[in-house]
Amino acid sequence: MSDPSIVQEDLERLRLKVMDLDPDELYVERQAAQFLKVSEKTLQYWRFTGNGPKFVRISKRCVRYRRRDLIAWIEQHLKASTSEM
Repeated sequence: MSDPSIVQEDLERLRLKVMDLDPDELYVERQAAQFLKVSEKTLQYWRFTGNGPKFVRISKRCVRYRRRDLIAWIEQHLKASTSEM
């Protein structure tokens, strides 16, 4: 069995690490898809249909996603039951 104080220290270190993440960090499409656990094709389709997270168009062929926008999109899609559609 693990020592509770060690587990608590590990949790605190993890919490601090997550808090250090820059919410405005830009992800390339591949990273954003990995973050959302979907394929790049799915992310492209969502972008095309306007159903995906907000994105930054750097140029015609250069798209980026801010971490904060990915998280906000996830939060907007939280449901409590399958009847919420």
